[in-house]
Amino acid sequence: MTSKMTKSKRTPGPWEIRGMGPNFLIDARTEGSSYTIGWFKDAISMKGKRLEHCANARLIAAAPELLEALEAIVDAGYLEGAYQPTVDLALAAIAKARGEA
Repeated sequence: MTSKMTKSKRTPGPWEIRGMGPNFLIDARTEGSSYTIGWFKDAISMKGKRLEHCANARLIAAAPELLEALEAIVDAGYLEGAYQPTVDLALAAIAKARGEA
């Protein structure tokens, strides 16, 4: 297990979805500034994919908090003694989020 995992370099959260019309953005707001992380264009015209695009947007917007939670669980040793495949999944997800995989 790692000790105190290094934080990844990324735009800090929280990230939020702005607008849910045909076009919507995922923005990060920090100290009065807003940064666009990503956008979905013409989501309504995607032939039945709108609900899928909305679900994807919610998952992307939650990414900073999900990564932070997983890092905290690993750092706290909550996975110690867990099945190794679970530990491997957690570490692989963190590495992927950091661009290390």
